[in-house]
Amino acid sequence: MGNDAESFVIKCRQSAINPLDFSIVLVYLDKAKNLYRLLRCNGKHPSQHTNRWERQQGQNGHTFGPCFHIHQATQRYQEADLEIDGFAQLTEAYSDYDSALEYFIRISGCVDPEPRTPSSADLFGGV
Repeated sequence: MGNDAESFVIKCRQSAINPLDFSIVLVYLDKAKNLYRLLRCNGKHPSQHTNRWERQQGQNGHTFGPCFHIHQATQRYQEADLEIDGFAQLTEAYSDYDSALEYFIRISGCVDPEPRTPSSADLFGGV
């Protein structure tokens, strides 16, 4: 891949202290090396999440507590000069890191490089 190539990157992290605190992120990297988070499957991190655009519009339900949730890049957040993946919705599509990774692979259109068991979810060698 040359220096002027566009690419997609998957970034994963999981807390060693709390295994339900994780993120699995699909990032688009443009030719100028700008990063755009397009999709993020989050676990139950300890803080609340606020959908800022919805709060600014006076909508109810813009804040929720620690729970499984999915962030997606949206046009309205881009136009409002907010983090493009700042919008998040609660989800019951997964309940731990392994099921979140399977869900992420399915909805993002990524191809799992090899069949795996739930205990071998580390596709990136601990990175």
